[in-house]
Amino acid sequence: MVNIKLNKPKVDFSGKRLHIVFMPDADTTTKELHDEHGVNVVSHLARLDRLLKRLAESGRLKSPDEFREETPGFYAVRALPLRAYGWFEPGCFVVSHLVWKKTQKLSEADKRKMNRNKDDYIRPSEIPVVSKIPLKILR
Repeated sequence: MVNIKLNKPKVDFSGKRLHIVFMPDADTTTKELHDEHGVNVVSHLARLDRLLKRLAESGRLKSPDEFREETPGFYAVRALPLRAYGWFEPGCFVVSHLVWKKTQKLSEADKRKMNRNKDDYIRPSEIPVVSKIPLKILR
């Protein structure tokens, strides 16, 4: 018998404007970060959680210190040095994975991981297909 890992995303929380969806890699990287950085990562994860909830409620984060487009179509929510990389889908922000970064530049490995996760993305059934906010607000 062969084990097949389904790359099924899950809705972490929903706000007034967006759903925040985590790919399975995001959960894995959270555990890896905690094992590698210990207590240091806890406060950064709490800050990241607050930023993602604010993004879900308002549909945007204003400060480039907190949110910016890293490469066309891919964004980073930044609780420095922790970053959540992801992209927008209608009505949601999908978190691909988390990275503990010491440099400003997006690595090729992170680009590949985001592209692979975006290709594997399957919209969770609990998210309606209709977007809650106009796309112009996201840009």
